[in-house]
Amino acid sequence: MSLSPKVRRERRAFAAKLKDRKPKRRGRCANCFKMYVDESPNQIKKFCGDQCKKEFHAHGSAYGPLKVRLEKLVRQITRELEVRVKNLEAALKEVSRSPNQPNP
Repeated sequence: MSLSPKVRRERRAFAAKLKDRKPKRRGRCANCFKMYVDESPNQIKKFCGDQCKKEFHAHGSAYGPLKVRLEKLVRQITRELEVRVKNLEAALKEVSRSPNQPNP
């Protein structure tokens, strides 16, 4: 079964369009450092989305390292709080075991 000349022309035109396409540029966001695909080939973007762009321009380029430091600080504080809670639970168990506890 052969194709009609019209269908062949359409397919050839479509294949030619595909050959001329350039691969989409991948970039790394300047704010959150995620990878993104640049949809517009004529413009060079620096951000994955509008929210990242606004955040970057509001806080400046120092915001990325600040985020990393804040995450480390939060992890350290939560570890300290976990240790405090464990100590308080141990002290509470010890107090509840003592025989000199008055009954209400």
